[in-house]
Amino acid sequence: MSLGIRCALVLGPVWMTIAPLLAIAQSGGQQVCFGEYVLCDAAPCAANQNYQDGDDIDCYCHKPGPGLNIANSVCDARQQSNLSTYSLRNIDPHYGEPARAWGCTADELLANGKGWAFCLDAPCRRDESHAGGWTCTCKYMDPRKHATTMYTFGAPSGASDPCQRDCNTNWSGATWSELLTGYSALALMYSDHIVLRFCAATGP
Repeated sequence: MSLGIRCALVLGPVWMTIAPLLAIAQSGGQQVCFGEYVLCDAAPCAANQNYQDGDDIDCYCHKPGPGLNIANSVCDARQQSNLSTYSLRNIDPHYGEPARAWGCTADELLANGKGWAFCLDAPCRRDESHAGGWTCTCKYMDPRKHATTMYTFGAPSGASDPCQRDCNTNWSGATWSELLTGYSALALMYSDHIVLRFCAATGP
């Protein structure tokens, strides 16, 4: 994966120095930006059983504050339109105990009548009726059409085991290749090494 770097950014042990506001282009058209964004890691989504592949599905996300994030959208659009992107916030040890990635196979999801949601660049709106305060309109992924393992970060809310899985919920997630692409692009921007950890039963 090649990166064209147009400005310099270093993340220090606690916060960051930036010179100037970044736009780092990744092959495939994605951009790494620094700014406001909405994050849908381990975000539960609406429970309707009748979704078709590609249907809109609401997922309940949060806005962690300004930081590094990656998506297909340009940086200005993320600032102005509250778009969901991908970041390493949940696995950055400076913000608490790093989350681990876990997954559900297509067969596990199908057995429970569930799928998952793809939320990259999804439009989001303020929604105080859910804990995270933001609802994003994502795209439903039918496991019959996407026969792959869905990955997300962080145990379900209230779980004591950081590797507790829940394959009976429609989660916001990504494929292994999507997860690794985003991680690889963002990890290069940190002065401290951020490790991508998987729960034992769900690693690649």
